[in-house]
Amino acid sequence: VWQNLYLNHPDRRVYVRFEIHPYQENDQEPHVYMVFQFIGMTKDEAEPYTLPALRELGPTMNNEGLGNWGTHPYLVFLQRIGGIGMQSLNRTCKTWEEGLTESEAEAQMTMVQPAMCTWNEQKTNPTCAGVAKEDRTVPIPTFCAWDSGFGTNSLYRALVMTPMSRAAIQELMKFVVKAPLFDRDKAFWNFYLQIDPSNGAAADVPPEATAYPWRGREHMTMQVVTKWDGTTNIRSNPTLEAFNFLLISVMQPFVGTRSYYNYADSDMPGGAIPLFSYFGKNAGRVLEIRHRYADMRTTHDTEWELVLFREKQPYGVQEWIDMPE
Repeated sequence: VWQNLYLNHPDRRVYVRFEIHPYQENDQEPHVYMVFQFIGMTKDEAEPYTLPALRELGPTMNNEGLGNWGTHPYLVFLQRIGGIGMQSLNRTCKTWEEGLTESEAEAQMTMVQPAMCTWNEQKTNPTCAGVAKEDRTVPIPTFCAWDSGFGTNSLYRALVMTPMSRAAIQELMKFVVKAPLFDRDKAFWNFYLQIDPSNGAAADVPPEATAYPWRGREHMTMQVVTKWDGTTNIRSNPTLEAFNFLLISVMQPFVGTRSYYNYADSDMPGGAIPLFSYFGKNAGRVLEIRHRYADMRTTHDTEWELVLFREKQPYGVQEWIDMPE
C-alpha cells in the first residue's frame, strides 16, 4: 500500500515514512506504521491524503482510529523528530511540556558538551562541573537528541532500493517478524526498520551531479538499526548484530547493493564493495578528485571506502563496475 500510493506521490508537499514494528510494544501488537508529513498544509487540506491508506488498511491503532496530528513550524518539526524536547532523561533535558522555548531548543541542538545535571542547573553550570555524584541526573553524560547518549551501542545498515517485487516484500517480512527471536531482552527499542522516500526534488538532480548518485522518482532508503545496552555489554551483541547482517544479506539478491554513506559499513553483506555501493558509476570521479587533493604523505589509498576490491574475497553478489586504469 505504501509503495504503490505514497513512495512517489505526485504532490511533493506529501512525504510518508514507512516503519515495521515486529515487537509487542506495551499494549500494541506487532504492526506497520506510516508517518505522514505535510508541508505548507492545514489539517483540513492534508487529511484527504490519508484516506487511501485508511481505505486499504482500516482505522489507525492510535487515538481511537483517528491518528495523532500536530502542526509545527518546519524547524520545530525537525527538532521534534530528532528528539529535541521529547525526552526528559531524568530532568537532564527540558521538554516541550515543560515550556521549552525556541532559544532553549536551539541550545539543545547545539550543545557543545554532554550533560549529567538538571536543565535548570545547566543555566549557570553548562558542563555540570562539580556536581556531586549523588546529584547527577544520569549515570553517563548525554546530549538531548535521540540516541545521543553514551550508554547505547547501535549498528546501522542501509539499502537504497526502487519498488520491491512481491517476492522481495514477502522475503523482507518473513525475516523482519523474526527480530524478537534474536533479541534476548525482547525490548522493542532494540530494533528499528524504516523506509523513507529518497526522491522528490532530489530526483531532479542528475545522478552524476554529486558524488552520491542514488536518487530517482521511485528511490527509497531502508534503514536497519539494532541497539543494545552499552553500559553492561560494551563490545558487542552477537545475535542482534547477526540479525542486522542477515536482513541486509537476504534482501540484496532482490534489490541490489546500493547503500547510503551516512551508515558507514566496512563489512557489507554479500561481499559488496563499499566504493561502488555508495557511489556507483561516480566511483571513478570520486577517486580522481580525491587523488587531486589528498595529501599522499598521510594516506595510502587503503581506506575501506576507496578500495576497488574486498580483500581475500574473489566473489560477491555485486555487479562489478569497469573502472579506468
